[in-house]
Amino acid sequence: MHQRLLMAVLAGGLIPPALGAQQIVVGPNVQISAGRARDAHSEPVIASDPNHADRLLAAAHIAYHDTVGTKSIAYVSFDTGKTWSVSLERRDSTITADAAVAYGVDGSAFFATLARWGMFRSRDGGRTWDPPTKTPPAYGWDREYMVADFSPGKYHGRVYMNSTVSVPWVSDSSPAGFGGTQKENAVALFTSTDGGSTYGNPIVRLAPRPEGILGMSNSVVLSDGTLMTLYGHRKPAANAVGGGARGGLAARTPLPAANYWLDVITSTDGGETWNTANRIGDYWMNRPRSEAAVIPDLASDPGSVHFKDRVYVVWSDFRSGRLEIMLSYSSDKGKTWSREQIINDDRASADPLVNGPDNVTPVVAVNKDGVVAVAWYDRRDFEDNISWNIRMRASLDGGETWTPSVKITDKPSLFGGMSETWVAAAGGGGGGGGRGRGGADTARSGGAVVSLAGRLSYANFTFAPGHNGAFTADAAGAFHPAWIDYRNGMAQLWTATVRVTGAVAVNGGGDLAGLSNLSSRVALETISTSYDRQANRVTFRTVLRNLSKTDTVRGPLKTRVLVLTSENAKTIEIANPDNQLRGVGAVWDFTPQLTGGMILPDALSAPKDLVFQLGGMSRFREGTDLRLGFVTMDAKVLGPPIRGRPGGRAVSSGDGTDGKRP
Repeated sequence: MHQRLLMAVLAGGLIPPALGAQQIVVGPNVQISAGRARDAHSEPVIASDPNHADRLLAAAHIAYHDTVGTKSIAYVSFDTGKTWSVSLERRDSTITADAAVAYGVDGSAFFATLARWGMFRSRDGGRTWDPPTKTPPAYGWDREYMVADFSPGKYHGRVYMNSTVSVPWVSDSSPAGFGGTQKENAVALFTSTDGGSTYGNPIVRLAPRPEGILGMSNSVVLSDGTLMTLYGHRKPAANAVGGGARGGLAARTPLPAANYWLDVITSTDGGETWNTANRIGDYWMNRPRSEAAVIPDLASDPGSVHFKDRVYVVWSDFRSGRLEIMLSYSSDKGKTWSREQIINDDRASADPLVNGPDNVTPVVAVNKDGVVAVAWYDRRDFEDNISWNIRMRASLDGGETWTPSVKITDKPSLFGGMSETWVAAAGGGGGGGGRGRGGADTARSGGAVVSLAGRLSYANFTFAPGHNGAFTADAAGAFHPAWIDYRNGMAQLWTATVRVTGAVAVNGGGDLAGLSNLSSRVALETISTSYDRQANRVTFRTVLRNLSKTDTVRGPLKTRVLVLTSENAKTIEIANPDNQLRGVGAVWDFTPQLTGGMILPDALSAPKDLVFQLGGMSRFREGTDLRLGFVTMDAKVLGPPIRGRPGGRAVSSGDGTDGKRP
């Protein structure tokens, strides 16, 4: 945790100033599905081989132009994503919609679909494939993911598939007409102990009724063999607050409260049992707003020097009245989680409930050096709030601060000027056919009719790439997002190779790298606030308070800015930092404010002014303008560890979560 300083006139959300030189380098956009350019794709997935940096495997839904129904298809690259070819393509009953891909420890590639005979293995990395394996039992599963255990432990080599499953159960309280039997969504885990050739019966975890599971995400395996799975957990009576179904007014009305939780669940015995789930936090899921806002994403640090096994979660959240990308991380294998932070660095429209802009389908990946990257479908450049570009941000300090976002796509997916080609590609009259009707129902029409209704939709995805996104980091450290792209008038699968420059370090590196987070022991407090309307400057006279009644805090003591936002200003920067940064990453050194280089128990430092320069201020009007926030800052107080006391835990000031999260 870090400290939040609620500055005098409250808080808001704004783009912080850019940090230093550009750190994200985007390679050429590459069309993965060029070999099937006439066929519409959605819901991409992608995997990299941890032992071979040149190997990548991607898959997606595919709706062939010459057949009815949706299948899946896999593409493979053996040159780090520069070129792609069709890897697995079958049109029979062994391969249906949702696809999952992974690599195993021996270089095998894996591919799964929703079919009962839908588990495939390639022993040469995706060139040729074994016959499919049946997965017992015949549960109907949905949105499955695959991952292999590369850890050195006793479960090394195991292959896992997690999914949502529909489990039949019997209850005396079942609704009439169900024969006493209902189906309930549950989290299931299928495990292969023979390198992906066969899979055993799944372990299943039901959510307590009347709650349920929606938004099944992927799994990761940590360095000790712990498998972790992420999912959305519906709150009781979630439909009463909206967003729990496909339709309704919730698409353009605020949600009065969070309707879901985000949970993670682990298995520490190689997939034999589930442990008790841990809660990440609240989730404002607005499914009517976009089908692309219902599945979160999970990634773990594979073993970097500073952040090994740190786990990161991203999701699209409606708490602000539009869909925004949120992130939280855990440094203790999912037991506790950081406070949620907003990753998208755009501004809300004048009417966000209608025009957003909405940011959807976030994905997160971590490379071997500990660089964290988040990508998403971004709509800031489009008034229609349906077109998109792909944007990405990166963090070099374990998810605390982020580079400005960069555009990954070199051409946007545009829907505002829809051509006939695009309409056919998106849905082809996808509303469905008709059926004969008679009797009283057709009295006004004079007899039976057949109907045809059309809509701009593909596989229930209207102006969306599907429910899930795709992102991976290869063995050499490069990132590979995969996305759905309409630049040519057809939903196609594209990618790019993205590299992030700069060194990963704790607290941003330099002389801060050796300091600990003392924010649970030392508070940043405001003595007074002043606002110079002529210069548009806000000044806070602050002190550090030692919260301990017994322990002395010794210097150096420095405050590092993690979040800097405003509702009233278009730009905001720090006017008097003690380093060269004027936004996120800026540092104020309180060491000169210490008496004798220390703060005694329950004592204060000398005052220090924190000055903020605002820009683009509009003229004030009576009403909400003066209640909006000028400045909100999240920061950490850094210093030497307090002897005999943990220095890494912190509390938040002013947000009601004191002591809850690290």
